[in-house]
Amino acid sequence: MKLQTYIDQGYLRAERVESLSEHQKKVLGLNIIYQLIRDGSLTIERALIFTLAQYSVFSSKAVCQLIENKTFTVEEVLTFGMWQKRALESKVIRSFIDSGCMTFKKAAELSDEQQNFLDLDVVRKLIQEGILPFDVALNLTWRQQQNLEVPMVVELLRSKDERCCLTLDQVLRLQWMALDNLKSKTVCALLQEGILPSVEKALSLAAEQRQSLELPIVAKLLRSKDCLLHLTLEQALKVRSRQEAMLESKHIHKPPSVI
Repeated sequence: MKLQTYIDQGYLRAERVESLSEHQKKVLGLNIIYQLIRDGSLTIERALIFTLAQYSVFSSKAVCQLIENKTFTVEEVLTFGMWQKRALESKVIRSFIDSGCMTFKKAAELSDEQQNFLDLDVVRKLIQEGILPFDVALNLTWRQQQNLEVPMVVELLRSKDERCCLTLDQVLRLQWMALDNLKSKTVCALLQEGILPSVEKALSLAAEQRQSLELPIVAKLLRSKDCLLHLTLEQALKVRSRQEAMLESKHIHKPPSVI
C-alpha cells in the first residue's frame, strides 16, 4: 500500500507523511492496515503507535486471514505476542485445529512450552494414534513431557506384548531412576530379548544393577549358550565393575557366584 493513497483519501496530510518514521511507514504499508482503517476497525492514530511485535503480528498472512473471516477481532489481535503469532502460523497447530482437537481461540492461548511439546513428531503421532489424549498433552508437567520423549518409553506405549508394555498412566508416573533404566540401550536390548523378564523388572533396577548389566562382558555372558560361562540374571545383577577383568579372563570358567 502506497502512502500516497492515505494522502489522496484524506487520512494523512503530506507534511505528516514526511515526518513519519520508517517503522510507521512500514506499518501503514501493510494492506491489512489500510483495509482496517478504511472500514473503521482501526484508526490511523492507533496504527501509528504500533510496536514492533504488533507490526510483526499484522504482517502474518495467517493472522490477517483470521481477522478477515472474523475469527479474531482487531482488538484481540492487538494484544497478541510473538508466541501467539507462532501458534497461528504453525502447520502442526493448524492440523490439530483442522482435526477438531482445538479451536483457533485455544491455539492463541498456548504457551511457548505447550507449542514446543506439540511440535514434536513423536507427540503428534501419539495424539493421532489415540495413545495420548490431546487435553492430557496440554496439561503435562515438564517431567512428564520428558518421559514421553524417551524412544523406549514410546515403544513400550505402542507395544501389544503384555510382557513389555506400559500404559500412559504408568509412563506419566515414571520417576528418574526408572526413566534412566529405559534410556539404557543395554537394558532395552535385554528386555526385548526376554533376558529381562518384564518391563516391571527393568523399571525396578537399582542404578548399581543397571551398571552391572551395562558391563560388556556381563551382557555377553548373559547371552552365552555355554553352560559353564553363562550368567543368570540374578548372578549378573550382582557383578560389580571390579570383577569385570576377572570375568574377561580367558581362564574364567565359572559364574561370579563362586568368585
